[in-house]
Amino acid sequence: MNDRCSQCGSELKYIEKYTSWYCKVCREYKNLDEKPSSKGQVPSIVPASSTGVEERCYICLGFIKDEGEYFECECGHISHESCAKRVGKCSICGREYTSEEFLESKDFFSLIEKGKSAFDKQKYEDAISWYDRALKVKDNSAYAWNCKGMALAQKKDFQKAIECYDKAMELRKSHVACYNKAITLLKMNMFQESLNSINEALSMERNDSRSWYVKGYTLLKMKMPRIAIKCYDKALDLVPENNLFWHGKGMALMSLGRLDAALECFETALEIDPNYVEVLCAKGILFEKKDVNGSALECYEQAARIKPSYRMAWYKKGLLLGKNGDTAKAIECFDKILELKPEDINALYERGRLMAAEGRFEEALRCFDLGLQLDPENITLWFEKGKALMKVNRSSEALESFDEVLKRKPEHTGASFEKEKALTRG
Repeated sequence: MNDRCSQCGSELKYIEKYTSWYCKVCREYKNLDEKPSSKGQVPSIVPASSTGVEERCYICLGFIKDEGEYFECECGHISHESCAKRVGKCSICGREYTSEEFLESKDFFSLIEKGKSAFDKQKYEDAISWYDRALKVKDNSAYAWNCKGMALAQKKDFQKAIECYDKAMELRKSHVACYNKAITLLKMNMFQESLNSINEALSMERNDSRSWYVKGYTLLKMKMPRIAIKCYDKALDLVPENNLFWHGKGMALMSLGRLDAALECFETALEIDPNYVEVLCAKGILFEKKDVNGSALECYEQAARIKPSYRMAWYKKGLLLGKNGDTAKAIECFDKILELKPEDINALYERGRLMAAEGRFEEALRCFDLGLQLDPENITLWFEKGKALMKVNRSSEALESFDEVLKRKPEHTGASFEKEKALTRG
């Protein structure tokens, strides 16, 4: 089968149960109505990665899935070009369209399309450059400001991204800009602000499943799992075959201790995509909560086999092996993480802790020192370093480490106790 995702180029799988094409890389169904065929080309859609959720035509109210079909009125409202040509004027501002305007729109959206192409290749600076060129042609385009915001967010320039979304909203109220703003605020850990933004998105588009998912995710971050579950259920009512939604609901249920119900959600997600490594790790955590460590280890190992670069699988496996007393294999897991990302502070900490437990204090100290080079404010690393220094009779240096802890957290009782021991030793 030669069907490939129009967004990422990966091979699509046809899920008979849901009569739908599925991309396991994007984790999205690409065309819910298309049956397998000899031609096998999935119709082009606007990539969710570069625009967020899809725009809706204000004339026919259908979603605009083909980039070449976009037409934006001067008042900011988006429609299919074919719909705009059919009605001949904007039903919002009443202005009649001209043939020159349709030609200008083609030129404008060709710049936007080049920006999206750069975005999908992760060339975010290039994407921003194309969007800026488009905005020079039409600086009142809410659509272009939204696209630029997405590219800035990928560069982690979150504040400027939010400014773009706000500009888009000034020009035209849109659930798309609100949705993207909510995602960006989530990345900034501004949960209440994110919730406000996603609620605004839902006030404009009640049937957007991804907005319900984002609301559920935000509420879960805010420690409100019961309300989060209602949002996940709403998302699943709209799109029951989305494994991401089942994963979210399972995590909310697990946080409430409803482990059997959570397991059912994870199993459903894995029926849709058996290679969903995040769910395999979540399932492993659930088995640990049930004290079925053998099954948990199998989940982590399966996730690591499917995606060897997935650090969380190695991390959870390492923690479990360490807890079970298999220190050597646990250290191998953290070594694997550090091969993938040498600056992973959590892996450096865990590796150092295990080295100390094995009596290999100099190696432990190297781990803690590397971690502190990356994060000098990390009191856990300072504390563990102090304890390791005590083991090798370097009391004066240990005292300095405990002082670093107490400088940042005066109420740290462990550091106070260890400092007294260091002072006693002189």
